[in-house]
Amino acid sequence: MLSWVLSRVFACYALVPFSALFFYLDWDASWALATQIWPWALVILQIARHSALGMTIGFHRYYSHHAFKAPRWLEFLIAYSCCASNQGAMSWWAGTHRFHHVHCDDELDPHSPVTHSILYAWLGWGYDPKHALRKIKLRLPEVRFLDDWCFVVPWLEFGLFWLFSGSLAFATFISLLPAALSPIGTLFFNCMSHGGPPDEKGCTARKYWQLSAILLGEHDHKDHHIHPAKAHRPGPDLPYWLVLWPLAKLGVIHNLR
Repeated sequence: MLSWVLSRVFACYALVPFSALFFYLDWDASWALATQIWPWALVILQIARHSALGMTIGFHRYYSHHAFKAPRWLEFLIAYSCCASNQGAMSWWAGTHRFHHVHCDDELDPHSPVTHSILYAWLGWGYDPKHALRKIKLRLPEVRFLDDWCFVVPWLEFGLFWLFSGSLAFATFISLLPAALSPIGTLFFNCMSHGGPPDEKGCTARKYWQLSAILLGEHDHKDHHIHPAKAHRPGPDLPYWLVLWPLAKLGVIHNLR
């Protein structure tokens, strides 16, 4: 519970006001970066990293649905990517997501935009203490350690960017801002991918035709609720073709489902 509280105070959505504060403290440099194209390109690359490696491959396919198996060293790197994406601890994210699949769009679904308000499903539920202790068990001690201190990783990367660049504005722009936007984008997708015609169990998962969701292989949310453990999703699915498929061909990962 302590880890959950600290992550809400120092990470997750809290990185938004921290980012705003640091931009203000180094305003001239922040404005200079914001008016150029290349910093925004780096921000997009960082968001793509968090979305593809942290959320899609790590939180979603590996920890939530066991869509493939990975060696110990790679699982640690996957866990690190999850933490860097600033969406909470792996055990909590996966436990909550599995619970969502069981209770899709019913009264127990923690982040359904159908049974809750859009604002709660998007921004509120993650700060609701009644959802804090829903977790899965993690088998590796080093991953459990990282899970407990997951909220530190975005700050560690921020500190390294600041140390090597010497610029508070640059470190905030390239590191802290993408991490702050990561959970906001993921939960916005969750809200947009529900609200279609309900199936026999009441689940309203639907297709969401947004470019990033299509490229990540996450746009067909209805298919995902029918076949949650797929390692290869409908559409271009760049995380599969650029990461999972090559690793499988090299024999690094196996049992792709």
